[in-house]
This record gives sequence, C-alpha cells and structure tokens, in this order.
Amino acid sequence: MEARDGGLLMDPVSRRRFLQRSGAALAGAFLAACGVRQSSGTSVGTSPGSSTTAGGGGIPAEIRIGVYAGDQAMVQRNIWVPAIEEQFGTTVLFDDSTTTAKSLATLEAEADDPQHTILMLENPGARRAALDGYLQPFDLSQMPNLSSSAPPWALYEDDHALAFALNYMGPLTNAELGLPEISSYQDLLHPEFEGKVVIPSMSLIAGVYLLILGGLSEMGEAIPAGAESFDAEGAVEAGWGYLEKLKPQLHSIDTQVLPAFQLLGAGEIGVYAPSYSRYIAPYRSEGTDMRVAFPSEGTFLAYNTLTIVKGGPAMDQASAMADLILGEDFQVGNAEAAAVGPVNTDVTLSEELQENYVPAAGDLPENAFPQGILNWEFIAENHADWIDRFDAEIAL
Repeated sequence: MEARDGGLLMDPVSRRRFLQRSGAALAGAFLAACGVRQSSGTSVGTSPGSSTTAGGGGIPAEIRIGVYAGDQAMVQRNIWVPAIEEQFGTTVLFDDSTTTAKSLATLEAEADDPQHTILMLENPGARRAALDGYLQPFDLSQMPNLSSSAPPWALYEDDHALAFALNYMGPLTNAELGLPEISSYQDLLHPEFEGKVVIPSMSLIAGVYLLILGGLSEMGEAIPAGAESFDAEGAVEAGWGYLEKLKPQLHSIDTQVLPAFQLLGAGEIGVYAPSYSRYIAPYRSEGTDMRVAFPSEGTFLAYNTLTIVKGGPAMDQASAMADLILGEDFQVGNAEAAAVGPVNTDVTLSEELQENYVPAAGDLPENAFPQGILNWEFIAENHADWIDRFDAEIAL
C-alpha cells in the first residue's frame, strides 16, 4: 500500500526510502518501549542457519523467519527484526516473500528438520498446519503485550496462531461512479450495478465470506451484534441462491485480487465485493474516492497471522519474539506503511488513518466481526466442494 510522509500514502519509491531512512529511529523507539538496549547496528542475514549459539538459553546464532512481501515486510525488517536480534542475541535470516501456500510447502518440506522459527500463515492455512502437527502453541507466559493489550480472539486455533494486523473484508467501491450506496449485499442486485460488480473466486477465502454474507442477505438476517461464534451453515445454502441472482451483475470473477483494483480505480467497475480494505489506500492517496461499505449483514476482520514452527530453532523463545510485534510502535508503523490495522487495543489511530478505513481492534464498528467467530472446521470440510460447485454453477 502507499504511504506519504507524516502519515499514510506516498508513492512506492518515496515510501520505501522513508522506511529505510526512518528504520533506525523506529527501531530505537520500539526497543526503548520494550525496555531493550539498542545496539550500534544489526543486519538481516541471507545465509543458511548456523548450529552455534549466541547469548543465553541455547538460542542459535541465526534463526530464520518467513514474512509477507511488500510494505509489511519493510516495517518488520526495520522494527521487529532489530528488536528480536537485540533482545535475544541472534541474527534473523529474513524470507520476505511468504504466502500461505509457500509457508505450507515450507512446513512440509522441512518436516523432518525444521529450519524456520516463525512463519506467517492465514486461516485456514494455520488450521491445516496445526492439525498436521507442524505448529507449536504460543506460550502466554512469554507474551505481556498479548496478555495486556490484545483482544481474546487475537490468539486462535487452540493457541497455534497469532493475529497481528487487521483488514476489513467488505465491498470496496468507487464512489465517483455515483452508484447507490451499499447498505446490504442485496443492494448489489439493483439494476444500476449490472455489469459493474467483480466478486472473488471461491478459491479465495473472500469468496467464502461472500457466500455467507450474501446468504444472510437472502434470509433477511445479520450476524448478531457482539456474537462470539456464528453457525453459517444455513447462510451457506442460501448463499448459492444469492450468487445465482448476482450473475447478471458480474463484470468478472477475480482469482488474483490486485488486477481487479486497477479496474476499480479506473472506474471500469463499481464494486469489488468483498475484499481487503488496505488495497484502496494507494488509490485514495491519488485522489480517487474509493470506499469500504459496511453492509447490515456484517463485515469480517481478516487477520495477518504469525505461527511458531514446531521443532524449529529457538522454538522455546519464539513466543516472546512474536509478542514484540504487538508493541505499540510496530503496530502504528505497520498501519502507517501498509494500511493494516493494529491488534493492540491500546493503539489509537490518527484521524487520517481512520478516514482511510484502517481498522483498530480497540475501536471497531458494531457490525465488524473477527473471522474467528466462524466454524472453520465446517468451512475446511466443505471448501473443496464449494469451489467445484462455484466453478460449475457461477463462474462465467
């Protein structure tokens, strides 16, 4: 996402220079907040791991973590990684092109000899990895930030997955086209939206959210305010009827996410429903009036997630390493650079970030719900069949 000096939104080159230039200062503030002495300089390694130890507790001289690509990786490199290196006396080898699919493949390839300490996964990937025995539960006794400043749902999958950043998962619109506002997923069925709607493929998890929320709109229902769990089975069946009605409205079905935003920004389509709120930030920075709608049926919060590799280097200290990412300085820096929201409930976002639809766990709309309220076991059991049915009945 784009960012600009003093807040959100600058062009990619300027943003990258800003993060590189301010990395030392950000890291220093972060380390001070954590009570950690800052060293004169650290580097992010690229060589294979070492079996020798550095510091106490048998921590290896090098550990390897796998993180997402892009702006979040830049913030992690400049703030989180130096904090780990300083506090634990180790060098962090940094894989910054991780996706859930790559992380799952890494876990399988390294099953007999894990080389990574921490990997980033999304649900249901984290669920699959936990069930397959690849992940180590987090140790709450090592996690003061989690214990004091994060909502209960931040740790999920039986303590095997830690949410550290948030996106709204809602309909994204180009308000400059003058289309009706979206107060319900039923509104997408209005004639004005014919040929103007892009939806995610069922192979994307956003497609599952559309199936559920569209089904609720068919039933005239919504996720109850304050719900801590939600049985979506009835909504799923109704959702197939909704998707059938939606077909005449479709411009296309998206399988890659980013290309659709180019169409939305150019005004060739009017809505992408639903997708990640952070993707509209660069367009808003350029003056395009792109927005997130909050339909009455509900809006899910999508997580960015950390996991600990079972049997990996420094596994016993990994919970404490992960907890550093929940510190206020990192959480704010991540929001400013990547337009993803803080999980730390003590963080108050600037008015500018709020206007750019960056969520904050401490101040959420009433009808925004953690993705963890859904029955992911039910979703995992049926997702493959849903993909087949979607391709047969809905795909153009």
